[in-house]
Amino acid sequence: MRTFVSSATALLCIVITAFTVVAWTAPPQKKEALEIVTARYVQDVNNFRQSIAETRAAVESGGDEDIRTAVAAMRVAFKRTEFLMSFSDPEFTDDFINGAPLPSLERNTGDVTIVKPEGLQVIDETAFAPEGDQIDRARMGELLQLLAKRIDLFRSTRLEHVLTDQNIFEAVRLNLIRVFSLGLTGFDTPGSLNAIPETHASFEAMEFAMRAYYDRLNELGNKYGNDVDNEYVEGFSDYFVDAMVTLEQEDDFDSFDRLAFLRETINPLFALTLRAHLALGIPTFGEDAQRMTPINYMADNLFSPQLLNAHYYTRSSPEEAGDDVVALGKLLFFDPILSVNNQRACASCHKPEKAFADGLAKSVALDFAGTLERNAPTLVNAVFSDRFFYDLRAGKLNDQIEHVVTNDREFHSTFIEIADKLNQSDEYRELFRRAYPQLGDRPIVAHSIAGSVAAYVRSLVAMNSDFDRYARGEGDRIDPAVRRGFNIFMGKAACGTCHFAPNFNGLVPPYFVETETEVLGVPATPDTLNPTLDTDLGRWGGRLLERAPFYKHSFKTVTLRNVELTAPYMHNGVYTTLEEVVDFYNRGGGAGLGLKVEHQTLAPDRLDLTEQERGDLVAFMHSLTDTSGVTSRPTRLPRIDGQAELNKRKIGGEY
Repeated sequence: MRTFVSSATALLCIVITAFTVVAWTAPPQKKEALEIVTARYVQDVNNFRQSIAETRAAVESGGDEDIRTAVAAMRVAFKRTEFLMSFSDPEFTDDFINGAPLPSLERNTGDVTIVKPEGLQVIDETAFAPEGDQIDRARMGELLQLLAKRIDLFRSTRLEHVLTDQNIFEAVRLNLIRVFSLGLTGFDTPGSLNAIPETHASFEAMEFAMRAYYDRLNELGNKYGNDVDNEYVEGFSDYFVDAMVTLEQEDDFDSFDRLAFLRETINPLFALTLRAHLALGIPTFGEDAQRMTPINYMADNLFSPQLLNAHYYTRSSPEEAGDDVVALGKLLFFDPILSVNNQRACASCHKPEKAFADGLAKSVALDFAGTLERNAPTLVNAVFSDRFFYDLRAGKLNDQIEHVVTNDREFHSTFIEIADKLNQSDEYRELFRRAYPQLGDRPIVAHSIAGSVAAYVRSLVAMNSDFDRYARGEGDRIDPAVRRGFNIFMGKAACGTCHFAPNFNGLVPPYFVETETEVLGVPATPDTLNPTLDTDLGRWGGRLLERAPFYKHSFKTVTLRNVELTAPYMHNGVYTTLEEVVDFYNRGGGAGLGLKVEHQTLAPDRLDLTEQERGDLVAFMHSLTDTSGVTSRPTRLPRIDGQAELNKRKIGGEY
């Protein structure tokens, strides 16, 4: 992190910002910061509405280039409002204003109600159609008319929502995550790839909001006779202005150095905004003990191991799932007593040395009766998901464990049968009593069995890889191939538009409450000359209420952390090396191979990655390897009293 500039330099930077940002003037110092930011927000939402009208006019009477210019300006206008619009109503903004250009299911209807895509991303994709294609003006007109109605509804119902100082700071910090993980990757701009100008607009808006609080920070410094708060002011000005200058000067999407921007801009601002928030004495949602959130607000780095709250995803508080519960869960995870034949454990298919994957194309079925439909994915960092299994059929970890226990091709057991066996062990009864004192004299029940295993899986978090340490600024050296690979991953190759940073899985930032699946067109064999589509229907077969046609062959986007250890790849293990996986994506997935893949979410176009670029991608993925502190096995299993055969069971199972 750079040192703070002098006060004179900070003032000069503010002046430069005022001249480089059109229509963004320094806020009047006599007004309260909240009043200043709110007024600008209302003005910007109204400006966005006006830009929609101007774009509609371009569609009606302008040429194709006029339309594209108007769309680009409209999206920039939205980016100046997004951090507060989305904070005010995340679902409405993400679903109707800036939703992905893909069909979805209507929320909470109890049936399969398909919602057609709409909003700015669809408009972007329509306006910036492939070269040579004419813009579908009728479609554009419909989309813009609908967008105008949506924003009018927002203005009439949500714009009067009273913002607080707390909202402003929280919205800015969430937006720093958004612009890095979604904006700069091109996720928001699937047609135009105008990601960098839009990110510039986002920084303009955030800088204006934070600048409104500079006076209060300076007053604190003057009151207590020190310059610590002046450092906040100088730091904000320095980093924000440098960010906008960088985005103006280095505006090529493919060559933009996202890793340098992360280390030199995003992470320092993420920390500075938190420091200022706390210094001003503004409440944070982290102070509300009753409110479990996905993000730990006190994390000061996007790649902090504490950024995401693992307890949120297991629906358990630290008090409910303490050390005794985790220790019990670890024993059960490695104990084949959970299976009907006392030979299979969770660790049979989730092996510590393979980052808790199984290393097979498809997992072995009970009693070697063939294989399961898919392989076992890694469990390291797998807790960071709102749903589980490749097809998302389990809503929480406890449910996933129940599926395995009762599946006749996995454990083929019941919690009643497991409890009967565990109750024959004095050791297990004591361990359960310590872990679940609230359950009294009968602590061995389905809830405590599944809950303790889930708590152990929750503990399998490792985010201290070579890349993590460098991204956090804990060192100044990294393999140049890793740097290049990360920038390709987050840019040209578009990997980061599905494998979202920082966990590099389908958990969508910046709220981290929804896990995505993708239709890739995964083939049944690695044969590229005569490919055939894998018959597994994925998410379509996972839940009856998700049997929409666009979920056929759709699979969960699993984490790429520790991917070096988890071969073979894809749900069916079709590829044995990462080089093969990169080649598949480089060709455009199944559709790029020539397969008929309806609703493929992966772009079918070739990426045209060079040999070096493909190698750099692999180098980056290797740099995400870290299983430190999570791979130890129990040294012994609890004895089952009077059961000689059961006491011969093997730690981790027979197979």
